[in-house]
Amino acid sequence: MNNSFGRYLPGKGFIYNFDPRAKIVVAILYLVLIFFVHHFIDMAVITIPIIFVYIFTYKKVIPLLSLMRFPALIAGIIFLVNIYVIRENDVHESKYHADLFLAFTKFKENNFGISILSLNKSIAIFW
Repeated sequence: MNNSFGRYLPGKGFIYNFDPRAKIVVAILYLVLIFFVHHFIDMAVITIPIIFVYIFTYKKVIPLLSLMRFPALIAGIIFLVNIYVIRENDVHESKYHADLFLAFTKFKENNFGISILSLNKSIAIFW
């Protein structure tokens, strides 16, 4: 598999001149902030600066899209798992964002679907 997910990408941008400790602190801060995302707008606030820095550093969009291919695959797998793991009855009984729950299939006792919150978190972890 020829992807650059998790690899060092050499270049000459302003990011390469930053202090390595500062880059580690910012990376840890972003990882922590991902777990506080509850809405799509929060995810955009966290994601857009990263995309701008990448494009400003490399000045190319195509490599960014190739970097997003593997995380998109993992997010799709997590999405499919969440569809069959989360039950509508559990969501409505716990009253945890029941208004954001999307039921996809309806069986006699178990309605399967996914909440927008869990979909958002599964995507935000990889992007």
